[in-house]
Amino acid sequence: MTDLDNAALGAVVTVNGAESDAATYHWPITGSAGSTLVWYNVFTYGTAIRATQWATQAFSGTNQNRTWVREKHDSAWSAWREQATKDYADTKLPLAGGTLTGPLVVQVEDNTAAVGLDNGLNEKWIEYKHNGVRRISCTYNNTLDSYNIVRYDLSGNYLDTPFTLGRNTGLVTVPGRVDIGDTRNASKLNLIGWGNGRGVALLTQPSLTGTNVCQLFLANGGGQVGSISTTDSNTQFNTTSDYRLKQNWHDIPAPLESLMRIRFYEGEYKAEPGKQFLYVIAHELQEVVPTAVSGEKDAMGDWHPVLREGADPQNVQPGDVIDVVQDIAPQQVDYSKLVPLLGAALQELTARVAALESQPN
Repeated sequence: MTDLDNAALGAVVTVNGAESDAATYHWPITGSAGSTLVWYNVFTYGTAIRATQWATQAFSGTNQNRTWVREKHDSAWSAWREQATKDYADTKLPLAGGTLTGPLVVQVEDNTAAVGLDNGLNEKWIEYKHNGVRRISCTYNNTLDSYNIVRYDLSGNYLDTPFTLGRNTGLVTVPGRVDIGDTRNASKLNLIGWGNGRGVALLTQPSLTGTNVCQLFLANGGGQVGSISTTDSNTQFNTTSDYRLKQNWHDIPAPLESLMRIRFYEGEYKAEPGKQFLYVIAHELQEVVPTAVSGEKDAMGDWHPVLREGADPQNVQPGDVIDVVQDIAPQQVDYSKLVPLLGAALQELTARVAALESQPN
């Protein structure tokens, strides 16, 4: 006979004996799912002060048993902890139409599916209920070949389908409002991969004719500062200009002189050599009309890696990065801010021409 304490690593130890005496060992429970206890056994290993007990139980119902464990520390037993349960057939957790009480935790450590659900029908496969009334469900529609999130009212009646994902098309449909973002200084919506011949980055289409606002801009405090609106034939780019938002206005001083200080050029952009553009230089314009220019001259931005030719930017591997460079933070010009100056300069020039024309030859 092998002493359990002296058994070699990997050795098989056999324990023979009769069923435990109920008067000596108290089993964890006496029944399961309406069944009665028909067989039990308790195995104890340790000392009178510190020990571990394993208990196995079988009940009168088919495929019903329990396995438990508890520990004794300083002569005090802990509560029984259930290690394995089998009340129903392997294919049903719980029995069809039944309820699983308590949390269900599924953990996997590889790429296998944690939970697989398959009913082959246009039915719910995950549903959340509150006090027995359904609130939201995830479904697969076999006819439309789409995955859906479905909402219900307080009585459990269907409200709408606020999210649909086409399985083959990848098209996401959200008929309601979508709120994106938090307080972090990062972009909230990135539109990538919509190049020439592959559609547009952002498509808006109103449901009514007439003037419709397709984009609204708000200040930090919530007030409107601008918008992009459309009519049945054109687009308007709007900025606030209401007199109730302004104060201390006066005529533009020497508008023609200011206009003559602005240098206009014809030239290229480095990204499009050989193509001619009409433009100004931002920091030069900033000296004359500072409100038309954003950013600072020679400002620098973030650092980013330069990848070797053929590297996948979505899966950068060791050796793919051949350099690290710092981006410029380019100044930008809002050419619409020149309109008031151009208008005032034209008025001044018109007045001068009129004065000259009024003089005798």
